[in-house]
Amino acid sequence: MKRSVYVSLCSFLVFVGLTGQSMGAPHGFLYSGGTFTTLDVPGSLLTQAFGINDSGEIVGRFVDGTVVPEPATWLLLGSGILGLMYFRKRLAAA
Repeated sequence: MKRSVYVSLCSFLVFVGLTGQSMGAPHGFLYSGGTFTTLDVPGSLLTQAFGINDSGEIVGRFVDGTVVPEPATWLLLGSGILGLMYFRKRLAAA
């Protein structure tokens, strides 16, 4: 099992970064005072920690586990189907 660690910020022995296994999703982590803390947002596919901003907040991103089509996708699909129905009816009438 291959494991990789990417450290993006080192400030006064406080590290944040990204760790992941070759077959698993990456997880963010915080290293402070000799202790590693895994950073995971509940229900997310992956969590990444990029750094610590001037306010002392951990900056990163996560990918939500739910996939929902956008309304524009449904609109595009619906108008395509209606267009095909119109042209089929027009060809049948000719």
